[in-house]
Amino acid sequence: MLLKEEEYGEFAAKLAHKKRAADLWTAAFFWPLRDESPAPPTQSTLLHHRAGREQKMGNAFEHQLAKVLEEVRPFHWELEFPEVFDARKGGFDCMLGNPPWEKVKLSDKEFFATRAPEVADAANSAARKRLIEQMERDDPGLGLAYEEARARAERTSFYLRRGGRYPLGGAGDVNYYVVFAELLSNLVNGRGQSGIVCPSGIATDDTTKALFGKFAAGRISSLYDFENRGKLFEGIDSRIKFCLLTVRGMADHNRPADFAFFSTSIDHLREPERHFTLTADDFALFNPNTLTCPVFRSKRDAEIARKMYRRAGVFWKEARGLEPEENPWGVKFSAMFHMSNDSHLFRTREELEGEGYALKGNIFVHADGGEYLPLYEAKLFHQYDHRFATFDGASKEDLKAGNARDMTPAEKANTDAVVIPRYWVPAAEVAAKLDIGDVGRTMRSDARTLGRSDARTLGRSTTGDSTTWRSDSSPEPRTSERLSWRSSPEVVWATRAQPSGLASGDSPHHDRHQPANGDRLDDRPRSSGSQGGRDHCFRALTVRKTTRATDERTVIATLAGGVGMSDRAPLVHGETPRDAALLLAMLDSLVVDFAARSSVGGTDLSFFILKQLPVVARNQFDAEAPAGITYAELVIPRVLELTFTAWDLEPFARDLGYDGDPFPWDEARRHRLKCELDAIFAHLYHLDREDLEWIVDAPYPSASFPGLKRNEVKQFGEYRTQRYVLHAYDQLAHGKLPDLEGA
Repeated sequence: MLLKEEEYGEFAAKLAHKKRAADLWTAAFFWPLRDESPAPPTQSTLLHHRAGREQKMGNAFEHQLAKVLEEVRPFHWELEFPEVFDARKGGFDCMLGNPPWEKVKLSDKEFFATRAPEVADAANSAARKRLIEQMERDDPGLGLAYEEARARAERTSFYLRRGGRYPLGGAGDVNYYVVFAELLSNLVNGRGQSGIVCPSGIATDDTTKALFGKFAAGRISSLYDFENRGKLFEGIDSRIKFCLLTVRGMADHNRPADFAFFSTSIDHLREPERHFTLTADDFALFNPNTLTCPVFRSKRDAEIARKMYRRAGVFWKEARGLEPEENPWGVKFSAMFHMSNDSHLFRTREELEGEGYALKGNIFVHADGGEYLPLYEAKLFHQYDHRFATFDGASKEDLKAGNARDMTPAEKANTDAVVIPRYWVPAAEVAAKLDIGDVGRTMRSDARTLGRSDARTLGRSTTGDSTTWRSDSSPEPRTSERLSWRSSPEVVWATRAQPSGLASGDSPHHDRHQPANGDRLDDRPRSSGSQGGRDHCFRALTVRKTTRATDERTVIATLAGGVGMSDRAPLVHGETPRDAALLLAMLDSLVVDFAARSSVGGTDLSFFILKQLPVVARNQFDAEAPAGITYAELVIPRVLELTFTAWDLEPFARDLGYDGDPFPWDEARRHRLKCELDAIFAHLYHLDREDLEWIVDAPYPSASFPGLKRNEVKQFGEYRTQRYVLHAYDQLAHGKLPDLEGA
């Protein structure tokens, strides 16, 4: 008995010694660095302790150490359960957890929500910062509480990011659930498993990609995703998505992981059609950059997406290990103005008019030459439509809430009509973001505010800086990449198979792509080259960043001109205007949207998701389509007609070699053109008719576009897109040009 007591005493002493070392190390991250506080433990303190040469730190130090430990309450798993972490067991057999779903970073808005609502309700972060500074002067007690809470959050974040214990979960804007997921997976032995209830973003978000990538390499046993519409968790928003994630202690590349998404009850897990499996190779196919998880509703969804990715690859594959980067389109991504961080640059209409600026079109101009350009928010545009919504006539309440109204078809029929935004930004700031000179900026601003004929004269009579304007010496796209509207109008513009023996001008269908003024394309004068606009501005697309997989459409892209764009409307820069046209059509197609819905797990179409969409390489557009002409010849004319509906996109039309007026706004015709494009891309991706039928209207439990179907049935009494797309697909399959006129 005495021997056992001695052995236990020695063991307890060693354990206490290890615990002191662990406490000193942890406390160093949370030690208050104030003048009145004793010096924190250092590396020297820890080394002396481990060597058994304890330094005398004094009562003040010990008191502060006890205070920090009481506040932090560190839990050293290996020391609390030494019998579990011995050489034989190596960890727990099972770990289960439902950790907090909260970010470590202090939210000023949440902190002041009940303490000082006027601070929480500030219009933007810049205004909130000014109110906090005022509050700290007026209410020192609340100011001290705020500073202590912020310091505590910063110290916790620093510990998680730099402490070394959470190298994958402690990245970026740290969330507690990610840290716990990494912790639990590390606490199980090689034969064990850990299970966690957490937001589904662990499988899809950019901030969790490092940790999930590790899990995806053979460690995932299962992941079952739920939407809270069935109120599995009372008191939590019905839109919240969470999952049950089970992770193996040791990787097993021969065992695929089982998945089910969009469940709303436990009973859904009993439906076999909801389940699909993925291997480590599948993760590398769908998301090679992040190894995050695609979100499929059914096994059939996964099969079609797998076919698309094998055909196309991804948009932009990043370098990984010895594998080089692959960016076949040569694109670049950028964001212009952050709605919070750059809010000090924004001006309202009331502010600018008070400073003597005059509104011309949607640009504010001052007598001294100053200019403010419109700041486009993502809500102001839609697919092929840069004039989707406006704040024109909005009340102060709507402006503050960001409630824009849709522009009417009658307004869009006016080719001079423009969007009125909430805010304007200095033209010089836009020029800096786009890396262009003042000459091109001023000329384009003048062109947009002058009359129609004056604008075209200005564009053709002036040659600007080579970096901002296309001139005769500007490099042209390769011959194979440029379409000549003049040389072959019967190929470029005709979309029905023409009767044999008819010249292009005699075709009874040749006027279906005529511009608004009724002039025939082959009768109007032509200009050489591309003039009248800044070349680089119309090589860029903008995409709505805020979106959901359950919205009517998930990927919403349009052309981006030389205006300010919010950070929720990032830019995709192509190498040529032709590239911009092809990419726009591809991103706005139903088939790519179908694939995107398996990647958007939350409400954000981030750059990392865009990079991993299945985007066909540009040389594939030079291949011959079933109708006997190239895919580019099928796509570009339709894109031009869908986009060039107003004079502010004239430079894009000129860059594509089209010298006509804007096309009339015809909603029924625009719908048909979009459906023709959807059919064209189904063929380009080598999808068969059954695949397309599934994409357009998949049966339960899949539901690719339920919102689109519901809205069209309400409006037309039928799911018209389904009928149009399949009809155009069949036309192409039989070697005919897709044409839904009269369908």
